[in-house]
Amino acid sequence: MGLESIRLDRTAKMLVEINARVLPTENVCILTDTNKLIIAEALARASYALGAETVVCIMTPRQMHGNDPPEVAAGAMKAAQVLILPTTYAISHTAAAKAAREAGARSLVLRGITEDTFLNGAITADSEELYAVTNRVSDRLDAASEIHMTTSLGSDIRMSKAGRRVTRSAGLLRGEVRSTSLPAGESATCPAESTTEGTLVVDHAIDNYGPLTEPGRLTVTKGRIVRIEGGKEAKWLEEIIRNNKNADNIAEFAMGTNPCSRMLR
Repeated sequence: MGLESIRLDRTAKMLVEINARVLPTENVCILTDTNKLIIAEALARASYALGAETVVCIMTPRQMHGNDPPEVAAGAMKAAQVLILPTTYAISHTAAAKAAREAGARSLVLRGITEDTFLNGAITADSEELYAVTNRVSDRLDAASEIHMTTSLGSDIRMSKAGRRVTRSAGLLRGEVRSTSLPAGESATCPAESTTEGTLVVDHAIDNYGPLTEPGRLTVTKGRIVRIEGGKEAKWLEEIIRNNKNADNIAEFAMGTNPCSRMLR
């Protein structure tokens, strides 16, 4: 076994025993795709070593976030007490994942995970400290009725949060928390429809695209993006909005809480 495998196994052991709190008596379903087999194998070794009944389901990568897994995999998910999901695209908001949670499963979501992000950066944060910080930030956000965000690059945007709950990606499955993403560290909510107004400057990355070559500037009116300025990424985003209904909707506001995130560097 090489050094890289040892490091993968060490992280997998931490995720299985500390983050997911898997018990030897539990049934564990690790759902992965053909892009993430090395990570899935490390997680399976850790779960098996703990004594849990461990099943690995392998599928081809889905086309985008939110696509359901195959029916046979969905059946395995629903029968499990713990789900560990190292996949290329997120399946956490699918009908299969919802059915599994309603059946009592708890889940670790590792969408888009790579061997690099499995070993380095945000995933190395102290789990207990991150859990505490994320919950403190989430409590503050939960108590708010309005959000106003400004940045030095020119973002100045307001939205109503009245009546909307906060989702906490704090990294540990404990208490009433049934699902969390890893790497963790996010406090998220959704604004009330048609309430978001202002300017949003995106300077780092866009999900499903990657790092930006230059900042993009979005003008938002009544919850919808009405103008996009920037380089080639702006044109890409315009194309997405043009071809997908409601893609111009501002649907989420989130704050990162992980001090080890490489986005901060």
